[in-house]
Amino acid sequence: MTEKRDNPYSVPRAGLETPFSAGSEIELASIGQRIGARCIDFGLWLFCWFIVLAVIFAAGLISSLSTLDFEEENPLEDTNLEENFELNYPFFGGYWEDSLIHVHNSDTYIGLAIGQAIFLLLQAYFLAKYGQTIGKRHQNIVMIDRVTHEKLPFTQLYLKRYLVFEAFGVVSWILDLIFRIVDLVFLFRDDRRTIHDMVANTIVVRQSSR
Repeated sequence: MTEKRDNPYSVPRAGLETPFSAGSEIELASIGQRIGARCIDFGLWLFCWFIVLAVIFAAGLISSLSTLDFEEENPLEDTNLEENFELNYPFFGGYWEDSLIHVHNSDTYIGLAIGQAIFLLLQAYFLAKYGQTIGKRHQNIVMIDRVTHEKLPFTQLYLKRYLVFEAFGVVSWILDLIFRIVDLVFLFRDDRRTIHDMVANTIVVRQSSR
């Protein structure tokens, strides 16, 4: 599916980059490219997330073991390591137990902060410079403004296309999962605009070669 770049009603916006040459046609990214980009981005994020959790786990375990008196005959006797080392981090313990509503769980916000820090470390540079995530760059697709077909500012992409939807995860991971499935289904519409795209007023297109 293609779309003409020239829009006689658009307001000139000097200084903003566009990944397309003047007068060129744009072609919407395929469903396969969009899903492929998501898988790459999620895989990278999940890999880093588990590294962080492993560090937290190791630090907690070391801290718990340091409280034991190994000079005793049976240092583990009458000692409950689970009480000393509470795995109430996101994706562990209380987070999953409070699957329906965990907005009251302080660990939810710790998890949100860690997750967004990982996302920004991975993606901020590519979003700001190219209007792409790592996955989208690999798939040679780019996010642009639906009307002007120009690259959007980093703040608009991050705040409207990503951060705002973390509210679902704060309320419930089940609600977050449902949203992500519904959002994915929107890819099968003619304009292939997901809920993320509609809120941020973006389309995702194939990047033209120069």
